[in-house]
Amino acid sequence: MSELLPIFKRLDQSDNEFLASQHRKYKAELREAERQKEAAVKEAYEKGLSDGRAETKLVCSFLKYASILRGTPSDVEGENQAAEDVLIGVYEGGEKGASVAQKLAEGVNEPVSSNGKFTCKIHI
Repeated sequence: MSELLPIFKRLDQSDNEFLASQHRKYKAELREAERQKEAAVKEAYEKGLSDGRAETKLVCSFLKYASILRGTPSDVEGENQAAEDVLIGVYEGGEKGASVAQKLAEGVNEPVSSNGKFTCKIHI
């Protein structure tokens, strides 16, 4: 028994050292994963903010365009009514207003008025 005791102590010490090294390794990996997560969250936040600003600029540009149309109506058949239809949708507020504003920002290619000629898609 006395001969086995030192062997068991060495095995126990070896196991403890292995567990301690594994603990340090996993702790370092966890810190790295947390750092990467923080960077990804920050990047996603900044992208969302940038995208939101770009979408807001597009909606504001449309609102400016629509106000100009009200002051100086277009000669293009149905254009004035299409702009009014979109304005009514935006000014309705709530979910519908947000949906219409989002379609404007995304440039959705679906009719915005009864004649089906005009969409939210920008043609350059």
